[in-house]
Amino acid sequence: WLQARYAALAARSSPPEARRPPRPAVAMADSLPKFDLSPVLAFPFALASVGYRLVAEALTKHGVVDKVTSAKDHKVVQTVSGKKELVLALLGLALVFHGAQFKNLLLCS
Repeated sequence: WLQARYAALAARSSPPEARRPPRPAVAMADSLPKFDLSPVLAFPFALASVGYRLVAEALTKHGVVDKVTSAKDHKVVQTVSGKKELVLALLGLALVFHGAQFKNLLLCS
């Protein structure tokens, strides 16, 4: 009984496209020409991949990861990390005072 009722409702209802008019943005996007940018983007992406590998190898070779890890264990860095909220509050206050110089600047966040 339930399957027959569902089939009757499905046959009677119209598809969603027929019930509401198309949105203007969709209509505008359908009228724009389509471009295949994969040939243009293939070279920069390949270059970025090779560059990333070279940088990662150089960082490993010179032991930068170990140096950064040891810098995290420094006493001053530990103190600043412990007072993170205070540091961020002071940074925000400095940005407010600096931003007060720009009267006609609209910031959206």
